[in-house]
Amino acid sequence: MSEFVQYLVIGIVTGSIYAVSASGLVVTYNATGIFNFAYGAVGMFLAYLYWQLWQGWGWNPILSLAIVLLILAPLFAILVVRVLMRPLHGSTLNTMIVVTLGLFLLLYGITGTIWNQSITRNLPEWFAGDQVDVFNVNLTYEQLITLGCAVLVATALWFLFRHTRMGVSMRAVVDDPALASMTGARSGRISGLAWIIGFMAAGLAGILIAPGTGMSLQIL
Repeated sequence: MSEFVQYLVIGIVTGSIYAVSASGLVVTYNATGIFNFAYGAVGMFLAYLYWQLWQGWGWNPILSLAIVLLILAPLFAILVVRVLMRPLHGSTLNTMIVVTLGLFLLLYGITGTIWNQSITRNLPEWFAGDQVDVFNVNLTYEQLITLGCAVLVATALWFLFRHTRMGVSMRAVVDDPALASMTGARSGRISGLAWIIGFMAAGLAGILIAPGTGMSLQIL
């Protein structure tokens, strides 16, 4: 029975990472109609940036996390929107999909160029070896943090879409873009916010999954 519970916990933790990742991907798709095929590459790139700040330059891990998720990820999203997506307004969906595939290859190449893949890099756990007993199952602090992140992201998105003007506008744009624009909803700002949320979720998912899988272009 304890073995079953242990595997169940592992599955829930792994599912939490995928839930965080899926949240950002779905928000971007629902608000813009674009399926971002570069989503995984964005998470990989931001995870490498986090490693560089923390392990490469010796910065505080919490400060590094805040810089990557709250500063670099939004700036990266704004750059992608203004340089790649906004000029494609009115283009076919296939064209936009190809652009996201191109962004995937670009990030893949940049990551391999900046961080030499012949050098082994690992993103360590914050609380290596620390555990807590829950129903006779030992849970690491990292697993609890992962579960907490999934709950926090789900709660934050629920609050955004239910109790903020911008969130209601995003829902309106998804349901009827033309009618939403007539009520004053700014589609450009809403689209930008959706990309920012998506990139932040991708970065968080990449950082959460890296300690368990290792850091390699063949894995991340």
